[in-house]
Amino acid sequence: MRRPIWRVAVVFGFVALAIVGTQAASAAGAGASGVCAQRPTAPPTLPGEFIISDFVVFVDSTGVVWVKLYPQTPWGVVPPSEWFSDYVQIAISETEVNPIPTIVGFQTHDGLSETFSFEGSTAGPAVEGYIMNDGALLFNTGLTHGGGPLNLNLNSGFLPTEDGQFQNSAADHVVDPLDVATSDDPLHFDDEFPAYNLMTGTPVDPPTVVTSTTTTTTIHPTTQERPHHSTTARDKTCWWCWGIVFLFFSFLLCVLFTRMKTYEWWTCWLPWFLVIFIWVPFLLAGMWWWRPAWWWVPLLAWGPLIIGYTWYWARHRSWWHPWHWYVVGGYLAALLVGSLIVRAPEWGLLFPLFWLPWVGFYMWFRALRQPWWHRWMYLLFGAYIAWIFVWVAWLSPWWAWWLPVAFCSLTVWWFVSQGQSWQEIIGPKWCWLFPFAMLPFYAWWIPLWAPWWCYVIALFFTEALFCCAFTHFKIEEWWTWWLVWFLTIFVWVPFLLAGLWFFRPNWWGWALVPWFVGIIAGVAFWATRRSWWQRWMLYPVVGYLLVAQGVAFAVGSPEWGLLFPVFWVPLAGLYVWYRARRQPWWHPWMFILFAAFAVWLFIWVIWLTPWWGWWFPVVFVATATWWFLAHGYDEMTIRHKLCWILPFSALPWMCYMVALECLTT
Repeated sequence: MRRPIWRVAVVFGFVALAIVGTQAASAAGAGASGVCAQRPTAPPTLPGEFIISDFVVFVDSTGVVWVKLYPQTPWGVVPPSEWFSDYVQIAISETEVNPIPTIVGFQTHDGLSETFSFEGSTAGPAVEGYIMNDGALLFNTGLTHGGGPLNLNLNSGFLPTEDGQFQNSAADHVVDPLDVATSDDPLHFDDEFPAYNLMTGTPVDPPTVVTSTTTTTTIHPTTQERPHHSTTARDKTCWWCWGIVFLFFSFLLCVLFTRMKTYEWWTCWLPWFLVIFIWVPFLLAGMWWWRPAWWWVPLLAWGPLIIGYTWYWARHRSWWHPWHWYVVGGYLAALLVGSLIVRAPEWGLLFPLFWLPWVGFYMWFRALRQPWWHRWMYLLFGAYIAWIFVWVAWLSPWWAWWLPVAFCSLTVWWFVSQGQSWQEIIGPKWCWLFPFAMLPFYAWWIPLWAPWWCYVIALFFTEALFCCAFTHFKIEEWWTWWLVWFLTIFVWVPFLLAGLWFFRPNWWGWALVPWFVGIIAGVAFWATRRSWWQRWMLYPVVGYLLVAQGVAFAVGSPEWGLLFPVFWVPLAGLYVWYRARRQPWWHPWMFILFAAFAVWLFIWVIWLTPWWGWWFPVVFVATATWWFLAHGYDEMTIRHKLCWILPFSALPWMCYMVALECLTT
């Protein structure tokens, strides 16, 4: 029975690869018509001429807004011409006055250069644009400033060859009205002058200089000093990224309170160790470098945290003495005095006040009293403390890469020195310890990297969920792998296919390969071992694969909405027929429930917009509530179930919202 299935697997594996190659070629050929082109294997690096490192916004005497852009590599006396196509574009709007953005910019395509403008999607006339003598670009937006904040999107990129792939850089900014300067002579705003007219394609003569025996003056007036805007400091924050981090953190705490305390090796000192030596340094270093608007919130929370910790925990320990209250009070007084002296969120200076007492407390009342403690460990802790200060005070944020190196090295040394077996290391310890320690490191990169970093965190989150599935939940009476299949089929797969339908990523075709391989593997390793398996069932499986590949070949493009019936409905039907229908809780009217869900997905994908993804939390909460109440689960069982079900179900929805809110808008 197995050999024919494996032969089918090999055949359909090659056929699936062939289909992917065909569709990838089709997508690449249709790149110019709006279908996502196949990404080249080694995309060229974005030239510095199209990376905007700084900008300034000002208005002239009539109130018209001008924008000056400072590329990372200044432009020369003429526009760049070594590429097939390139552009620099500004989208600017004032929400209270004119919410429709005004788009202006300059482009070169196939040897033809011109400035352009749009009001929304309506094309407008060519606009004033200049290359300044310092290599900056100056544009007249034609937009009259109404006095409110300005929303800017700076977008620029290039196409190396006619058959290449566009590479671009984009960033969103909000300019406060107080940062909008004024100038009576916009062409000489900051004592610089136009060198090339982008609208006419001609050089501009330098300004006349009048020289006398005593002074040298120019004919244009000087204006106020221009305010600078960093293109990295004011980028739009992807709050859905932080939503994934918060969900991840909630999951870890849920595991902490429901599972880990039942293990012999577990102690609450372990999370405190990770919080003190990893979470707090990353928090304070983030305050030091990025100065968020809410920087003072941890300052207010720090005192109540220390007092509450002392009152509810420390005073009940055997080593507590009344005079310890004076130590706590002295620490809080020193914290307050230090904050008053600094009078600014200079958290690097407050590291000794906020962090070192916790480190000393941990070493003195925990580490120092353990049988594994050795005097040379003072040097280890001291070296770590010194490194944190060096990182924050002298190095850049990118040096945060020290954490995985240090953490992996120390944990390996610790496990080996403590005689831990391999089974103990890869079990619940590693399943909880590694995610909890590395989460602040992953969150650290959100302000530094593009929103695609959210998916790195989501992948790490998924691995932690499956790790818990294999180590914790499989011993529970309510646990069954059918639960994973249910959530995958009815939550993960719909969001995957809807994302492919709405967003058309470059890698859409490669989803075919794991799909067919997964079906064949499921038949070979799982279905053939079931009591209900019959030899003739192999033919429906083969027929399904033939239909799926035939439809994919016929469509010839990533129109996943048309492929929904082929890719999703058979799996949903298999689940209903071979699992749900055979359960004691099944009722015939549930066919209508599953059918309504399928119809809704088709309506969402085919007729509605991506923003209707908000349906998921409403449906999930309502369905889960009904399910738990209908089955009479007690509070503990509900909490244990939701500890894993909730994050596993919400993660694909949040990843979908990242693509919608942070990558495409």
